[in-house]
Amino acid sequence: MTTIQRPGVTPVKIQPPQPASLCSVEICKYVRTYDGQDKVSGRGTGFHFRDTSGTVWLVTIWHVVTGRRPDNPAMLIGNAMASPTSIGVAYQSRKDGQFLRHLTLPLYEQDGTPSWYEYRRDSGVDLAALPIQLPDDVKCPCVQDFADRDTGSFVPGLDLTIIGMAFQHSRETPYPIWKGARVASEPGYLAMGVPQVLIDTAGVPGMSGSPVYRVSRGVKVSREAAKAVENFRAGGDGEALEALVGLALSQAEEGPVLSFVGVYAGSTGSRDLEKLSLGRMFMASLVDLLVVERQRGVNPFPPEFYGVSSPDSAAPSV
Repeated sequence: MTTIQRPGVTPVKIQPPQPASLCSVEICKYVRTYDGQDKVSGRGTGFHFRDTSGTVWLVTIWHVVTGRRPDNPAMLIGNAMASPTSIGVAYQSRKDGQFLRHLTLPLYEQDGTPSWYEYRRDSGVDLAALPIQLPDDVKCPCVQDFADRDTGSFVPGLDLTIIGMAFQHSRETPYPIWKGARVASEPGYLAMGVPQVLIDTAGVPGMSGSPVYRVSRGVKVSREAAKAVENFRAGGDGEALEALVGLALSQAEEGPVLSFVGVYAGSTGSRDLEKLSLGRMFMASLVDLLVVERQRGVNPFPPEFYGVSSPDSAAPSV
């Protein structure tokens, strides 16, 4: 933490990048041209999620990895001329503010099989995830490292924040934007015939695939401190009390507490949603189902390949 002090100026405490900002990363989509070159064709956001087996997943949206509308895959999104063949991901190194060269992840195996996994797209679920092995010099927490799963009542009007790459990743805009939103539909019912929740925020190009969190006020403590409090409440024995006494909770600072609730999917070209400045969100429980069931991805209109896929791969087979 850095404190800026100037004569006659109230000191300002500046924290290093928050774990939630490091968890969300830019995804650049690459289209393979006829001469075998990769050309950038759009952007999106992804974030990192650890399943119960310890596998780390790069979670995003199906229309990010295919460049196509999930409700009508024959239609490309934006100015794309074809589905992407690979993606490039921007990761921060272990030094704050320094970023590594884009990590390239192929979206298809040598035989054309998609590298990503999805969950019930035939029901309208617009999700995709790739298992990934992060390089040792990358600083990238998973959602589970800083946010608990939301277990409170999820009703219209709740405050949310979407953390994603609204601007192109660059030296001027290296980190994601925290964009506010609210739950806008009854989450227990289908919205537009799809198991999704509508949220009150305009669609933002580049933010599709961003994690969505419920925001509440609380005291920020380490996960070890939170576990100590939980153990004391559950058992209250001497060992738990000793751990609790040594935490110095009085020095903890008040701040926003995040609970993971879902994945932002934008408006995907829906004029009705764009007209009302509404976006879509898929609940976090669908991410759980995706990484458990591991349904191999499908693109009804896969790209044509020219040359050999990039060998710079970090997506293992599972």
